[in-house]
Parts: sequence; C-alpha cells; structure tokens
Amino acid sequence: MRNSKELLVVDGKFVGTYWQWLKNQLSGWDRMPWILFAFIVGAQLMNFALNQINWLSMVSLFATIAGSLCTCAMAASGTDPITGERMTSRSINGLFGAISLIGFIIVNLAQQHYFAAFDQLVFFFLIDVELLFTWRTWGRGDTADIKKLTKRGYLYTFLSMVIAWILLYFVGVVLNDQQPIFDSLVLAMGAVASWLCFRRYSFTYKIWLLSDVAQILLFVTTIVQAGFSGTALAMTLNYVFYFATSVLGLFNWKPTK
Repeated sequence: MRNSKELLVVDGKFVGTYWQWLKNQLSGWDRMPWILFAFIVGAQLMNFALNQINWLSMVSLFATIAGSLCTCAMAASGTDPITGERMTSRSINGLFGAISLIGFIIVNLAQQHYFAAFDQLVFFFLIDVELLFTWRTWGRGDTADIKKLTKRGYLYTFLSMVIAWILLYFVGVVLNDQQPIFDSLVLAMGAVASWLCFRRYSFTYKIWLLSDVAQILLFVTTIVQAGFSGTALAMTLNYVFYFATSVLGLFNWKPTK
C-alpha cells in the first residue's frame, strides 16, 4: 500500500488541497532557518512594543515578519517530507513575499525611498508571481538545477548594476528622493539579483548580500537625517536579518551545473 504522503504528488504535480500544500511547504526545513526566524520575530516584537505605536509601525511589523519568513523559505534547505529529496528552497516564499509587498511599499513611500519601493515590485513580478500561480508544481521545483555565471555573465552583471545605479541616481535627484545614492543602489542591485534568482543563478545571493548592506545604510541614514523612529529601526533590523539569510543562501544555493 502506498504511503498517503506519496498520493499527494502525481507526475511531479501536487494534487492535494492548498492547505495540505502549505503544511508540506512548512515541513522538512533544517533547523537554522527557524532559529533565525524566531530571533527576528522576537526582535521586531520588542522594537514594536518599546516604541511609538501607530499605523505605520503596525504595517512595518506585519510586513517585516512576512518578509522574514519569505527570505527564510528562499534560503531554507532540508528534506522534502513527500519525496525525501534534499531542497534548496521552498516555493512558499512567493506567498509570503506577496503578503509583505504592500507593507514594504507603504513604508518606503512614506520615507520617500521611491526606488526601494519599486524594487519590491521587481521582486514580486520576477519571483512571487510565478510561484503564486504554479504552486501545484512548486514553480520550477524546489530542487531545480542552480547555475553558475560565465565570465561574460559576471561582466554583464557588473556593468548592468553600475549603469543602472548612475542613471537611477540622477532620476532620484530629480524626484527629490531623500537618499538618492543608497536608494538608487538598492534598486540597481536588487533588480539584477531578482533577475538572476529568476534564472536560478547562484550569484544572486552575493548581490543580495550587497543589496542588504545598501538597504541597511538607507534606513540608518534615514534615522540620522530624519530622526529616530520605531519604523525605521524595524526596517533596519529587517535588512540585517535579510543579510543573515543571504549568508545562509550562499551555502545552500550552490551550482549544480
């Protein structure tokens, strides 16, 4: 008699209910992603409780927790509870990324970080949308091949980020962006990293590490220039956490071909 778990997958397609899929997606993770997630949730709740509570701080709390779970799922290795195969990530990150999207856009627009807000849309359309509509087949699969950039690919990646940063900086000045240097850098690196993730290249996490540093500098600068706020600190903590999950992703997203 076949195991009941095996009956949930037929020819690589999940045939159970959406709730069964959610349970599967949150099972089989290695311990480290959950440890990191528990830590950041505790830090965000403490920051929320100790600072002024308003509608923006509530939006940032909701968005950062959902976003943290998204990045944990992206970097989470482990064993698929149905197939027994090793995983490089979990496609449920598309759902959590979509949930956090609106909150991050609201917070960034409130801080006049226009490019950081747009970066969320790039991530959504390149990564989240596919996973939201292909949940029965796990997008292209939790264990899909991860590729390595060629020497030409590294060159194109570097040039794309530099050219985009320069052009976006001048656009930011025209738009009266509050931190055009860091905000334009966030979009330049984030958009390229999202594209590489969409194409399943391992180099994406190296760029996300740098993008997370730019995001941290963006909100630290906001605190220095505009004054301390619980919302700005929440976003800073969020991107410190993203940096940690990017380090985890470096170890899990190794080229398979």
